[in-house]
Amino acid sequence: VHPKDKILSEHTCGVMYELPCKRCNKPYTGETGRQPNTWKIEHRQECEKEASQTHTRATKQVSTIKKSAVADHCTRENHIMDWDGTRIINRTQKFKRWIEEATERKKERKK
Repeated sequence: VHPKDKILSEHTCGVMYELPCKRCNKPYTGETGRQPNTWKIEHRQECEKEASQTHTRATKQVSTIKKSAVADHCTRENHIMDWDGTRIINRTQKFKRWIEEATERKKERKK
């Protein structure tokens, strides 16, 4: 082990990422200050939890607030995210990540 070994992308904190959807091919662009594996596990569990629950029309309307936009997309559109296709776009400071994330989301809405 060398003191300057390269850090693998899945262990890097403070990144912009792109998570593609398998059905509609629209990527979800987001940012996190944590390791990618950590948020991927959380988002995947949230999507799977929502998919396994049975809702009536009344409970479906009440439970529209999700933990994340990814879980919301999975639930509302009944789509599946390509978890293995997650791509790290950039590694920047927190404030710059917020700006880049907003810019990417605006681009996605225009498509």
